[in-house]
Amino acid sequence: MKPTGKDVDPQDRVFGQRVQKLRKEQRRTQAEFAAALGKTSSWMSQVERGIQPVQRMDLLQQIADELGVSVQQLRPSVADGSGPSQHPAPLSLSNDLDETRRLISGHPALRALLASPGTEGARSVEALRKDVDDLWELTHAARMAQVSVLAVELLPELERTARMAPDETRSELFLLLSRTYQALSAAFVRQDEADAAWVAADRAIFAAERSGDPLHVCAGVFRMTQAFVRLRSLGQAEHAARTAIDALEEQGAGRRRLCPSSVRSIWPSRSFTREPALGPKPRRRSPRPALSRRSLARTGTTSTWSSGRST
Repeated sequence: MKPTGKDVDPQDRVFGQRVQKLRKEQRRTQAEFAAALGKTSSWMSQVERGIQPVQRMDLLQQIADELGVSVQQLRPSVADGSGPSQHPAPLSLSNDLDETRRLISGHPALRALLASPGTEGARSVEALRKDVDDLWELTHAARMAQVSVLAVELLPELERTARMAPDETRSELFLLLSRTYQALSAAFVRQDEADAAWVAADRAIFAAERSGDPLHVCAGVFRMTQAFVRLRSLGQAEHAARTAIDALEEQGAGRRRLCPSSVRSIWPSRSFTREPALGPKPRRRSPRPALSRRSLARTGTTSTWSSGRST
């Protein structure tokens, strides 16, 4: 569910309207202004609608500089001591991933590794799976405040539970852990925090490998490719994409009929993962057209790449 008007703080709405007015007076598009800030046009759109609060003083200053005004003119509440630099919004009201970023800056699994074995008090796999599904829904809806609140509780719990679980549930729990990191990587990319997205994608790949699910390893590589593109490291993005594509094609060479349809559905499109790395190209005919989302949906593969669910 996307944020509605009642979810937007009135001060954030007024701030966004002021930014939009000043930007239009300069005759700059959202895309142009966002690029000057090192952000995306979708992020800029959320700011101007009040959905994405701007809490950091350095970012406020950067926006003000681009608009040619002072921070006080842009956000008068800063001058009277009630602005975000003086009284930061609580986590539940701040549409950012700062707490989640701080969490993955360490290693949430460390306590589990040092603790004595045991699963006392652990929640069921079904309950954890529901939380992971909820995390993906929040990510798709760009509800970053709720993503952060849920992630800071869920991630350490999954890290701990997966390592202490009995053999019969361990693989599934590591798959849930991989899906969680995939969701966080996607969220960080949307917030233009590509370095954190890279870390999350790397951990998603590792967890997927421990789960024994190679398709989710590939999904983690896809998330990493997106992070590299945001970092403008196109060579790394191309290499990461190629490793996954080549492995899938090698696995299927000469024996496609013996492989799951979810794997075979990925083969026809080398551009499925490489396009983000190579950037926009002139329209041209190709002997190997990219798969449409509709064709992916028929085989159930779309869920693997877009929401981290198992096929």
